[in-house]
Amino acid sequence: MTREPVNDAAVMGAAQHTAGGAAAMFRRVLFVDDATLAQALVLLDVLRGHHDASSAETLAVCAGEEALDVFHSITLPGLRVVDASVVTLPSGGQPAAATIVPAVLLWLFGTFPDIDELAYLSCDVLPCPCALERLRAEQGGAVCLSRAFAPDGGKDFDPGLVVVRRGRDGFRFLASWLASGADSATGGHLGPPSACARMCDAPVLAPWTFSQTFDGTLDDPATLRVGSTPVALVRMWAAALMAPDILVPCLDSRYAIPFDALVRLHAPYARLLGEALERLRLRKPNHDLRLPTGASSLGPTHAMLSIDRPDMLDMPDMPLPALPHLPLRLGGGCVLHVPPALALDDARHAAALAGPGLWDIRDIEAAPADGLAVAEAQAACASSASLDDASIDRLAALFPRHGGLLLRRAQRARGRGDAAEAERLLRGALEADRHLRTASLELADMMMEREAWGGAVDVLSRRLDMYPRDAEVLARLVKAQGARADALIAECVEIPCGYISRPYEVTSIVSAYCSEAFMRECLDDLEGLSVADRLEIVVVDAASPEDEGAIVREYGGRFGNIRLFRAPRRISVYEAWNVAVRIASGTSLTPFSTNDRLRSTAYEILLGVFAQHPSTALAFGNTKLTSQPHGTFDEYVPSAESGGYWEWPDYSFAYNLEQPTVGPHPLWRRSLHDELGLFDERYQRVADQDFFLRVGRSREVRNVREFTGLAWLDSGAVSRNAESVREFATIQRRFKASLYADIIAGYVMENFVTMAEVMLLDGRAADVERLCAACETRLPGHGVLRRLVAVARRLAEG
Repeated sequence: MTREPVNDAAVMGAAQHTAGGAAAMFRRVLFVDDATLAQALVLLDVLRGHHDASSAETLAVCAGEEALDVFHSITLPGLRVVDASVVTLPSGGQPAAATIVPAVLLWLFGTFPDIDELAYLSCDVLPCPCALERLRAEQGGAVCLSRAFAPDGGKDFDPGLVVVRRGRDGFRFLASWLASGADSATGGHLGPPSACARMCDAPVLAPWTFSQTFDGTLDDPATLRVGSTPVALVRMWAAALMAPDILVPCLDSRYAIPFDALVRLHAPYARLLGEALERLRLRKPNHDLRLPTGASSLGPTHAMLSIDRPDMLDMPDMPLPALPHLPLRLGGGCVLHVPPALALDDARHAAALAGPGLWDIRDIEAAPADGLAVAEAQAACASSASLDDASIDRLAALFPRHGGLLLRRAQRARGRGDAAEAERLLRGALEADRHLRTASLELADMMMEREAWGGAVDVLSRRLDMYPRDAEVLARLVKAQGARADALIAECVEIPCGYISRPYEVTSIVSAYCSEAFMRECLDDLEGLSVADRLEIVVVDAASPEDEGAIVREYGGRFGNIRLFRAPRRISVYEAWNVAVRIASGTSLTPFSTNDRLRSTAYEILLGVFAQHPSTALAFGNTKLTSQPHGTFDEYVPSAESGGYWEWPDYSFAYNLEQPTVGPHPLWRRSLHDELGLFDERYQRVADQDFFLRVGRSREVRNVREFTGLAWLDSGAVSRNAESVREFATIQRRFKASLYADIIAGYVMENFVTMAEVMLLDGRAADVERLCAACETRLPGHGVLRRLVAVARRLAEG
């Protein structure tokens, strides 16, 4: 690392700016980049709640376009945003990442002569009430530092909170810090400090190196104490957002954080981060849609916290990763994933985490201390349990938030023939624990029995959102979606158009609503295609107030390949598409908007992809763009504001997770709907992109480097486009959540095997078998666990 030299001349140049005639001021300083936005918003909320907020200005030095945009949008008295790109070193030039903090502080002193005192706070610091005042009161010199927690009694300081006063000593300290090349972004402790600096004696909680004992909770920072002394700040440097809504308290597996600290420090922090992320998503729908970083180091000894709040705006249901860890709901939408080998002193906690299901810590801690009631409830949730109704009711009253007990009560009610009560209890079970697979399946089955297809689709869709590889749930969803579409078809009226039933290779799906002005051009385009003799056209009139039907009947009489259905009421475009999919007889399907146009050989080109690559499930080409209606593929005015075309790279599912990739005129195999289901009618704008992602996740998708269609970009659709962006961001989060869960679970199990192999080599076969038995609670029948147990037993037997 390049060390910046201490330049006395440059430092003293900054010192020439004295408070002079201006009123001396104290400023708080945050350094924020795009990666620490959520943490910075948490810190800003904490500072806003402190009583000195009205008197102290906060300077947010932002690096990165997103950080600048978000902080500029915050309306908060006393908040000033500074672009980090304007910060220069005292000697000139731009500071390196490892020296940015002292460089920022020196630059601020030199740029703003009214500043007398600066307090730098790292974004991973949570100062307790009056922490800054205590540091300032204890200063007694140029610099006051928060002391690093050091079990060996070391004298290093923690650069998470530093108060510096204008003057020679303060500037020399900052220059020395600059020269050291260390900064809070590296997590390094700096020290011992120069003689001009004073250590604050107020304790710092650093909960990644835990031999500290403390009282209180971060939910109420004023209660935090070490002994009788109030805590000055909590430093969450080691906590890492492994993926959106998944927090790892400490990536270093050498530190086993006690259960109590996870509940009282890290869980409140995870909740604060969840709230900050929710606000960020309102401002930036695509925020935090990145693949997990650092996940490869995760193993069975790492604790994790996930945000599990389905009430969040535009927030899809998140899966619980398939980990050997045991989940525990901590309230406020936070779930703690407890490592299987973590020591639990409380008998109630140990009993709750000895079986399956998602317990709420409030239920556990309200139970008798001996843990017997918790163990009895665990046993009652087993499918083989033989408890009577009275016993189950007694346990359910004792543990009202336990979904497993509500499920058992629902099963008893269903067995008695009380369907209404069973459905009520099943809904309650899913409200308590939406991860209960059996509750989802039984509730969906009951709805399907009474032909409540929409309700069944909703229940199964939510389950599949979280666990997309559940083949049984998918099969039931396909059945329920088909039945719902068939029920709508039964309400539609088929208007005769001279349709001739014969084998078709391609079915074009057309939804018509207020499109009379485009319908004739649309049908001319389709009937003029090179595959017109193999083309079926299904038009679904979504109860349009115009007379598209007359044009469709005219063309149907001329060509004999058109079917027309009129809906009984206004339906969405994807309801219309689902009707058409069920009606279609072509082996390949394609959607077509009445105001778009096609290359005459478009489907011939895409069918050629299927012929050349039989494993391809979906194919699409590039798209020309126009802002003027009624053009043709060969004669149109390119859209200047959109660049005139959409041209995509070779298809990849990872790229499709970032950008809507499949164009407006794709071709896919009809059989995909029998395997993956219909279009998801929960989405009003981009359900097609949801379907394409479902295809791309498990099937082969190809794009051809040729233009196959022309899309009209309606200038009046700006507001709808904004809604489309938000809707696609919701879909992205859903797909990425399951992808993140798979990635994290894969690394955990891989490192679990590595750890077990080391234990086996050390002759600890019995320990491996005990650890696998603990993991079996969460991962029953897991192949990795079975293999490790078999190896351990063979070694134990010699």
